[in-house]
Amino acid sequence: MEDQVIPAGKNNGVFQGWAAAQKNSDLSRFFENIILNAKLWMMFLDTGRNVVIWNKAAGEISGYSGDEVLGNNTIWRLIYPDAGYRRTVTEKILESIKENKILDNFETTIRTKNGDAKKISWNTREFFWDDGESAGFIVIGDDITAIAEAKTVIHRYAEFQKSVIVNAKLWMTFLDIQNNVVIWNKAAEEITGYSRDEVVGRDEVWRWLYPDIQYRRDVTRKIKDILRNNKELENFETKILTKNGITRDISWNTRELNGEDGICIGYIIVGNDITEKVLAKKEIKESEELFHGIATGASDAIALLDENGIIRYWNPAAEKLFGMSSDNALNTNFFSLFSSLQSRDKNQTDFRTFFESQKGPFIKSPCLLSMQNNSGEILNLEMSLASLQFKGMWNALGIFRDITGRIEAEHREREMLLNALLQGSPIPQFMIDKNHAVVFWNRALEEYSGMKAADVIGSDQHWRAFYEEKRPCMADLLVDNAIDAINQWYGKKSSKSQLVEDAYEATDFFPKMGKTGKWLYFTAAVIRNSEGNVIGVLETLEDITDTMLYNPR
Repeated sequence: MEDQVIPAGKNNGVFQGWAAAQKNSDLSRFFENIILNAKLWMMFLDTGRNVVIWNKAAGEISGYSGDEVLGNNTIWRLIYPDAGYRRTVTEKILESIKENKILDNFETTIRTKNGDAKKISWNTREFFWDDGESAGFIVIGDDITAIAEAKTVIHRYAEFQKSVIVNAKLWMTFLDIQNNVVIWNKAAEEITGYSRDEVVGRDEVWRWLYPDIQYRRDVTRKIKDILRNNKELENFETKILTKNGITRDISWNTRELNGEDGICIGYIIVGNDITEKVLAKKEIKESEELFHGIATGASDAIALLDENGIIRYWNPAAEKLFGMSSDNALNTNFFSLFSSLQSRDKNQTDFRTFFESQKGPFIKSPCLLSMQNNSGEILNLEMSLASLQFKGMWNALGIFRDITGRIEAEHREREMLLNALLQGSPIPQFMIDKNHAVVFWNRALEEYSGMKAADVIGSDQHWRAFYEEKRPCMADLLVDNAIDAINQWYGKKSSKSQLVEDAYEATDFFPKMGKTGKWLYFTAAVIRNSEGNVIGVLETLEDITDTMLYNPR
């Protein structure tokens, strides 16, 4: 059974317009096309609530075909399977229709044939025969499931023939084959500023909307070319000039209507005012162009990362700093490329925390971060992150500054200061690195031991200042973390320092030093870097010979 359009029965005021239309097959075909091809769910119920009309949109939205619903009222049990909910909906509908003879924007949730839940806004009106007897109900449903904006308000339908067109929020018009306006709805009036009385029956409105002759010709030519090949026009954008002189952007959808003989009888035209959307896109584009201009000329590396850390923008300074071109960097994970294996997971986690909650280590601006470039060289960076909307999506804007040189300079300054302090100290001191090589031997120790710094620095021969044969000093034992061996070499003369962490002290007699030997009190302390790793041991010596001779323990 095909979708029906016209109910059988008495003639009446409601359908008189349709009856008149039947005398004109072209007009009849026009209204039939409107109903069957409407995007809204449209149906007519007789007084027994049986479905008499069921259009294509009704089938597409509900999943039920005309064969399944026409001539019966089972559709309500199908779309409202829950008996309690169905009863509640029915009572509210009947109550509203009983009082007002009409139902406006009544929202319910239906269950489609494939089991999906859909939100429908219903508009229903009861119609009567000339003798006052009810003829049935026109029911129009709007699928508002996926609509995020305010619910579409469906105006009352004064006449069946005008249906959705008159009160639609979209600009809807119908042109005959001479391009004269036959229908001009309220939205068309509101968007253009031209009333129905000014445009219906004439074709001048297009010259008003497109006052520039060349632009009007170009638009007309493009539209004709498209319609000639496809019989319909989709999302074709133009600029119009309204009656009050304002330029607006319109997206057009046009469909050719043919009579029973296949000859074109006119065009249904739908216009969507997208001015605000176009302006928003323009502003976004201008902002992005400004961002690109600033970022391109910036001396700091700038990267735009999405929620997963994927690089979406990479400026020239980033190419230089990280040693990777934009072509190779884009669409790859920033932390996978430039974090060390040891810190990669932590960096990814910290970035995710920043992106999702604006918390964690990366919220500090700037924060210090150790990365590596494409060649594997370590980079000490200052990183500042900020949330930024780019191309409609939220991203993290990262600004990276290489402070490796600054850190190295600070280290050199600290080393120079430390060296000056230690060299000027009257206390003999030396330091070995983790490979037991001497890295510091101050002047006091030179005088005390008789060994020049130049002769011992860089070697592991520091033992010669204290012993006849090669053996470990206290510093050597701590570098190797050989704590148990301290007692082996120094016995009860050694102990852990109570004042300095990771330090041991001892007292011992060194027969090699001086003419008759010397008693020394010495302390060895572990030196660690910022990451807690051992980089060497500093050993300090104090001559306590006089104390031991005159105040022996």
